[in-house]
Amino acid sequence: MVTWAALLTVCIWIQTHTASGQHICPSTPRRLVDFTVKYSLPHFQTDKPIQNIAVNHEEHHSDVYVACQNVISEVSYNMEKTWEVKTGPVGSTDCETCLACDIEIDPADPVDTDNEVLLLDMSAFPLPYLYICGSTQHGICHFIEIGTPEPKPQCLFRKENNSPTACPDCLASPLGTKVTTVDQSATLLFFVAASVNGKVAQKYPRRSISAVRPLSTEDGFHMVMEGLTVLPNLQDSYKIDYIYSFSTGSYVYFLSLQREKPIN
Repeated sequence: MVTWAALLTVCIWIQTHTASGQHICPSTPRRLVDFTVKYSLPHFQTDKPIQNIAVNHEEHHSDVYVACQNVISEVSYNMEKTWEVKTGPVGSTDCETCLACDIEIDPADPVDTDNEVLLLDMSAFPLPYLYICGSTQHGICHFIEIGTPEPKPQCLFRKENNSPTACPDCLASPLGTKVTTVDQSATLLFFVAASVNGKVAQKYPRRSISAVRPLSTEDGFHMVMEGLTVLPNLQDSYKIDYIYSFSTGSYVYFLSLQREKPIN
């Protein structure tokens, strides 16, 4: 029979060697960062600067929608382009959004489309919608059913409801536009802030602040409120740039950059 003294001696001997072993392991030398190492990461390269991004956060379906001048692209999780929709140049046979709407075009207007607004509506049935509004065609919008392999843009403009003096379907301004959407009782509301000047606010007028909702017929917007616009005598001398927009609780906020006083 092993005595308690023998067991105690063995335990002390094991603990002593375990403790002493902690001091004989060599420390790992610190290595400087090697900035010459090249990493191969999946990426998507655009031809022009990115203007807007929207992300589908659905599980197992993390697609990214990238807006550049004249084009909207869907990019997969692996950074591979799955489709694209041409939004310009206006007048080009490649412009898919140009062919979707029957709208008068001013020949003096720029032809390249800056995609000012890019928004996902995941509540749309049966497929989610991607809303896009550009700087051309008087700032009208389109929507795309993103679940289809070759999506076709649908026009949100009803010709009989709009005119050069009143245009509820004209939302985006070439000077800059920010939009926040809010779901309210199964209705999607668009809260829009657009930078305006005398030209933008006069022909097919855009409003500085407005709230609209898509029509159930999916061919235009209904104005929830009349909107607010900078006074005509200040539109060219008191520019308001809208930087960011968000909603929380019962409120929608717009962050703007503007002068304290108009230019004399």
